[in-house]
Amino acid sequence: MAKLLPLTPIWIINLVGCLVLVVLSVLTKLRASCLYQRERENALWLYINWISLALIIFSLSRAAGSIAERLLITAGQVEVWEFLKPFSSGINSISFLIIAIFTLGYKNAEETYQRLEARNAELEQAYGRIREQAKVKSDFVSAVSHELRTPLTSIKGYTSILLTEKLGKISSVQRERLSKIDKHSDRLTALINDLLDLSRIESGRVRMEMKPLELERVVRSAISTVETQAEEREIELKVALPSGLSLVMADKKSLEQIFINLLSNAIKYTRKGGEVTVRAVENQNVIQVDVSDTGIGVPEDCLGKVFDEFFRVDAHGGGQPRGTGLGLALVKRMVEAHRGKVWVESQMGKGSTFSFTLPSAKK
Repeated sequence: MAKLLPLTPIWIINLVGCLVLVVLSVLTKLRASCLYQRERENALWLYINWISLALIIFSLSRAAGSIAERLLITAGQVEVWEFLKPFSSGINSISFLIIAIFTLGYKNAEETYQRLEARNAELEQAYGRIREQAKVKSDFVSAVSHELRTPLTSIKGYTSILLTEKLGKISSVQRERLSKIDKHSDRLTALINDLLDLSRIESGRVRMEMKPLELERVVRSAISTVETQAEEREIELKVALPSGLSLVMADKKSLEQIFINLLSNAIKYTRKGGEVTVRAVENQNVIQVDVSDTGIGVPEDCLGKVFDEFFRVDAHGGGQPRGTGLGLALVKRMVEAHRGKVWVESQMGKGSTFSFTLPSAKK
């Protein structure tokens, strides 16, 4: 029986070193799993995983090669060992190459990750500053609007008294001037109310009472508010809602304001004798509402801006745009507060369709 070759210090060190590498590789893999357990697709976790695996293969291959060499040489199978030796060396070389490649990749990924973390922190700080500035703006707008409301109410009140001639007779010229004051007071009041509504929504001070609502009833209520405006321009208001439409989950006051703003906007930009139609379609748990008109349409380059604050489309080609430019901005904020979406489609000379979605009340 062949005797085993004596255990040399180099062979022992080589074997122990391989076993230590295996243990360290397993520990590294476990540590990586703990560090990135919430981000298993993270590049750092993947690189560490492959490096650990390559280290284990490299270590086991070295250990297996050393043991095989010792046993085969002891058994006198030198030719067999000479045949297997290139395969063992090849596995070691490939494992070492994989370790080198993924170690380099890990270093690059770690640097990228650190840069992204730093950038993310900068973005969070910038977002915080933007929120603070938005709050300051909303508070300022709210304070100024409240301060303007009191004198404007007085102007409106005294103008009404003068128009009723309770303080004495007025001439036709005076009546004309007072009527203009009264009209512009109404416009300023509407602007202040829009500013206050916008600042309340942006600051989160608006409390929504979400409950199931019948859509047609809300639409009819909104139409009653704007029908005088439509009659003056001889515009027909139509409601074409499907029967059996589910109730919507919404805040009644906000939803009615959405319809008032969209209908007023449609009337404003629709030619005399035109039509404005309200439609709806139900899709699973979402109800899409469309407010269509036969108006002048919105230029293509303006479609992405119509919901911006103070943006107004020139309704008469070169003239001063009408309105405050806040109505559609309010619509967007209120629809988003209902977790819905709002958008517009338009063709110049044919009309526009403003659409928004609301959650259905059915479960």
